[in-house]
Amino acid sequence: MDITQLLSKSAKKAENGSVAEPKTLPSIKKPNGGRCKVTGSHLVSCLPPKDDFKAFFEEHLQNDNKKIKVAAFDMDDTLICTRSGIKFGRGPHDWKFRTDTILPVLQQKIAVERYLMVIFTNQGSISVSENLTQTSKSYRNFTIKITQILTALDTTLKGAPVLVFAASGRPGRSHTMRSGEEEHFHTRKPQTGMWEALETYLRGALGDEYEVDMEKSLYVGDAAGREGDHLADDRNFAKNVGLYYEVPEDFFLE
Repeated sequence: MDITQLLSKSAKKAENGSVAEPKTLPSIKKPNGGRCKVTGSHLVSCLPPKDDFKAFFEEHLQNDNKKIKVAAFDMDDTLICTRSGIKFGRGPHDWKFRTDTILPVLQQKIAVERYLMVIFTNQGSISVSENLTQTSKSYRNFTIKITQILTALDTTLKGAPVLVFAASGRPGRSHTMRSGEEEHFHTRKPQTGMWEALETYLRGALGDEYEVDMEKSLYVGDAAGREGDHLADDRNFAKNVGLYYEVPEDFFLE
C-alpha cells in the first residue's frame, strides 16, 4: 500500500468515528507565549524544552530504526481561518479551525499513528527582533494566537507536543539585531530554512543518530498554485524539502 492509500485510509477512519481511542499521554511542558523564541529577526519558534521533548519521544515515539515520522502543516487557511471572514483577521482571537474534520483527522495521525506534528507558517506581518520582543505588538499577538491554537489541540492530541516555526518579516533599521535579507529569504517558504531549523532542534534534543523518516513524513498546505491560489509556496516547499504533499481539502476529506 503506497503513502496515498495509507493517508486516505487513516483519514477515513477518523472521519467515520472508527478510530481506536488512544491511551492518555502524560503532559509535558508545552510551548506557549513565554516559550516562543526569536532568532535574529527572521524566525520565531515555539518549542518544548529539549529535555522534555526527549522524554516524551523516548516513551511514546521511539522506534528501532531511530526515524521520526513528521506530519507538517501550514497554518492559515490550512488548519485555521478567521471567524470574522476577513482575510487577515481582527486580532489574535479571530480564528477557528477551518473545518469540522480537522481535529478527528489530526487525532488519528498524531495521537494514534504517532506522528510528530509540526507547523510551518510564513508570517510576514510579524516585525520583531531578539532584543525587542517586549515592544512588538505583532509578535505579542502571534504568541497569543499560537498559545490558543496549541491549547485547543492539546486534548485532541492527548498531550503530544506540537512544534511551531514561523518566518517573520524583516523589520526596519531601528532593530539592531535585524537579520540579513538572505536569512529572511531562506527562512520563508518555499525555501527550506524552517525545515532546517526543525532538523537542528531534533538533533539537539535527540542526538545525531536520529533522523526524519522522509518516506513516511508529509506536508499539508493550501498554497498549491491552483486556480484561485495566491501562490504555490506550500507545494514548492514540500518539493524542495522532499516531502509527500497534499492540499488540505484532500488530507482532511472536505
